[in-house]
Amino acid sequence: MMNSKFLKQSSHYFIGQTLIMLSGFISFPILTRILSIEEYGLLSLFSSILLIGTAVGKMGLSNSSVRFYTEIKSLSSRKRYFSTHFFAELIASTGTGIAFLLFSILYLSEDQIADSLTLIIFISLSLIFKSMLSLLLSFLRAEQNTIRFNFILVLQKYGMLIASLAVMFMFVPGLEGFFLGMVSVEGALVLYLSLKIIKEENLDFHSFSSNELISNIKYGLPLVLSELAYVLFERTDTFMINHFLGIYEIGLYSVVYNLGYYLQKIAIIPLSMTVMPLYLSIWKEKGATETSKFLSKITNYYLVCIIPLGVGLSLFATDIITLLASPKYAEAAHLMPWIISGLLLYGVYYLYAAGFYVSKKSGAITLSIFVSLFMNIVLNLFLIPLLGLKGAAISTLLSYLVLILFTLLKTKNILPIRLNYKLLMHSVISTLLTFSLVLMINIEDLFFELLIKFASGFIIYLFIMIILNKEFRREFLKIGQRVIRKNLLSVENI
Repeated sequence: MMNSKFLKQSSHYFIGQTLIMLSGFISFPILTRILSIEEYGLLSLFSSILLIGTAVGKMGLSNSSVRFYTEIKSLSSRKRYFSTHFFAELIASTGTGIAFLLFSILYLSEDQIADSLTLIIFISLSLIFKSMLSLLLSFLRAEQNTIRFNFILVLQKYGMLIASLAVMFMFVPGLEGFFLGMVSVEGALVLYLSLKIIKEENLDFHSFSSNELISNIKYGLPLVLSELAYVLFERTDTFMINHFLGIYEIGLYSVVYNLGYYLQKIAIIPLSMTVMPLYLSIWKEKGATETSKFLSKITNYYLVCIIPLGVGLSLFATDIITLLASPKYAEAAHLMPWIISGLLLYGVYYLYAAGFYVSKKSGAITLSIFVSLFMNIVLNLFLIPLLGLKGAAISTLLSYLVLILFTLLKTKNILPIRLNYKLLMHSVISTLLTFSLVLMINIEDLFFELLIKFASGFIIYLFIMIILNKEFRREFLKIGQRVIRKNLLSVENI
């Protein structure tokens, strides 16, 4: 079904993404404590600007480099391929960085420039470095060098974290120190990889091909629009909150959003690494009916997992935020039910979007994101002035629901996914019974209280679901039998 090379590459990617995700959990409690709420809000705002600027600065060249690598037929075409992509990205990323710098100087007042000029310069440099690094890493992806690709990604993430914290604690406190450490690591990686590729591929500007560049941009630009739309969809709240409420409120909102975002990645990585290759394989070998059955089953069990998770995170939001972020952010706990629900539901969209992928309708994916982005903007314009931060949180949830419903309507005739309402009803009942018992637990130490609550909640929920639902019980026994059989085989081999 899937060859060993693919499985090996997938495992490398999974490990790399897991390590990157863990870096977020490591940095989160540190940054929320050493930065003030306003500084954390500024960090979130600048991070959003960087994501948008990088999406523009890449110009789709990182995507086209992977797509057109297979068309290299000779040494001269190889040199032309690398030279064209490298120098085009160097120009595009530098231009984006300079444009951001000039826009900031023209847009901000003299007092604002005086207060934040160093930060603006660091962000401009980071835009250049992030865009260049994306291309240089895409060369490794194109060559299927997954070990080196993931090693550099992990090195970048943890290198930036260590360098930023070291600079903040020892030399330059606050955001300036954070971004100085970040651009130092990014710049070093870009310099190393650039010199390496120039030497290995003997790059020179004379091998630059304008015709090849046009082809690259034609291929990559629609993907840029798709990526840009998704980044804006995720980050619209940040800019809207800044416009209506201010930096302090961004800090409060971002703590809850970032925590939910890390949890979302825990849910999405397994789906992207295992489910997508499987449903594409089933579609190819067995057709639409079997693929629909497979995706329906995965969707129902994904919901069975996130229903109690979402309720648990919402019920204990104050304690979780106090433990992971610090008590100063506890006032944002009321946002958790809205934000976490929307972020966890993204996994449902990912499964419904399978219809787009199997039918190769990439334009429909972009359209679904743009529709949801438009709704997010409209909802924020209306709800933030009316409800404040809660309005932004509700907009997040409703926007994700729009994304899911739009995708459902567009894919229901291609690859229908059917919900098991009996299973989901039993999940809701099990969740209510579980937390009616878990809420009785009361321990003085907050860490151990949360640990015991979630551990006991998991066991109680599982036990009630096994009793209530016959299908769940059958699946649980199947998994248990497989685990036992696998362990017995391992013992026999020893």
